[in-house]
Amino acid sequence: MKKLLIFTFLLLPCFVFAANEIKVKADLEFLLDTEKESGKLCFGENDCSTWSTFYLFNADVKKVIVGTESSTSFKVIYGRHALLKQDLNDVVLTLRELERDNGFGAKYQVVSIE
Repeated sequence: MKKLLIFTFLLLPCFVFAANEIKVKADLEFLLDTEKESGKLCFGENDCSTWSTFYLFNADVKKVIVGTESSTSFKVIYGRHALLKQDLNDVVLTLRELERDNGFGAKYQVVSIE
């Protein structure tokens, strides 16, 4: 019984990951800077400025590593400070699905890039 509990707790994070996110190997083609704020830098309560904006990319999926995705090409958003406006090739992405009416026209948001 103890081994079964340990096994369950070891596998549980895999199921949680698969339910909310997918991981793929893909090329990202830079499309545009949405100019919508993805991060803010504040000094005090009222002195804030935009730290980063969301970029829109087209993802060309080469391989699905974790999860399921039937499309081989879809739009994603990614916002990070000092991100260059360029294509990113042969990257491993963790993606979180967005709501359909997200205002970006993207299917996923990039959570991390490896």
